[in-house]
Amino acid sequence: IHPRFAWKHVFEPIIRKSAGLGKAPVGQDADHYEQAYAFCDQLIVGGGIAGLQAALIAGQAGHRVILMEQTAHWGGRAPVDGDVIDGMAADLWVKNAVQVLEAMPNVTLRTRCMVAGVYDHGYVLAEDRVADHTPGDGRPKKRLWRIRAKRIVAATGALERPLSFAGNDVPGVMLASAVRDYVVNWAVSPGDRTVVVTNNDDAYRTAIALKQAGLSVPCIVDARAVANGPLPTQARALGIRVETGKGIAKVKRTKRVTGVTLCMQAGEGAGLEDIACDAVAMSGGWSPVVHLWSHCGGKLTWDDAHAMFRPDATRPPISHDGLAMVYPAGAANGALKAAEALADAALAGASAAGANPI
Repeated sequence: IHPRFAWKHVFEPIIRKSAGLGKAPVGQDADHYEQAYAFCDQLIVGGGIAGLQAALIAGQAGHRVILMEQTAHWGGRAPVDGDVIDGMAADLWVKNAVQVLEAMPNVTLRTRCMVAGVYDHGYVLAEDRVADHTPGDGRPKKRLWRIRAKRIVAATGALERPLSFAGNDVPGVMLASAVRDYVVNWAVSPGDRTVVVTNNDDAYRTAIALKQAGLSVPCIVDARAVANGPLPTQARALGIRVETGKGIAKVKRTKRVTGVTLCMQAGEGAGLEDIACDAVAMSGGWSPVVHLWSHCGGKLTWDDAHAMFRPDATRPPISHDGLAMVYPAGAANGALKAAEALADAALAGASAAGANPI
């Protein structure tokens, strides 16, 4: 801001322009919006397999159920990850579950609907993207839902954690789950040669998906000293090189990935080897999405075995009747495997139903 005389007429206009200062529109918004109100016995947030399972339990118990999913699709990550549920592919299980729920008159299903907050006495706000994807069809662009729910089941899933290494923000370095989504859902190749760096088994799913799609995986770099689970075994059987006890020291180049340099995970031996690649898929494990649980006063506990914070069942958000108001389910409660998530969701759905008899 010095010299002061030059600030107003020289420096400030340049800075404002660089920051992208725009002009307020003068015309009327072509879109329109609306608000709506709803009441239910159970609001289930998240349409993955855990949310669907909890909805089935609550719906079959005769409760008024609203199930909201923020994306346009049901099932969460289970179809992408190739999970098998009750002897059938996850996408088929999801299809059957949705058909059963659609046939229940006491169950309401909504996709493209994001629950944004849980407040006192089961008051919930949700953003319904009604016509974001179909502009000009006469429907409201968005709808704000104001919901009163006796009980809330948070089946919000988990978020993949990144890893720390030099250049982990270079274009071409992505989360392993995102790479898997591109390949499986959209048949898009993030790179012809992808190095996978991880500290858990889940990222091996990405390496396997890439290999099965005909893409090259020069190496899986695993920080653990030993990796002998079913997924690492399958990756090795496909001919993928696995390096344990190692990490990435740095990513080459700054505008795009051209390769990585390996190092020992313990810290010594930096620059062991250079591997040419044009994409990096990283995974530091998964953390439960606990925002709605914490939003209304729920406390967390550290799970040392899985290296994550998860909801503390002994300190839940309390409703006006003195009982728990929010029940975490599935991956949002730390149950990351499909079978564990389904069992946990069934328990959450039953617990919420038992706390809320009609």
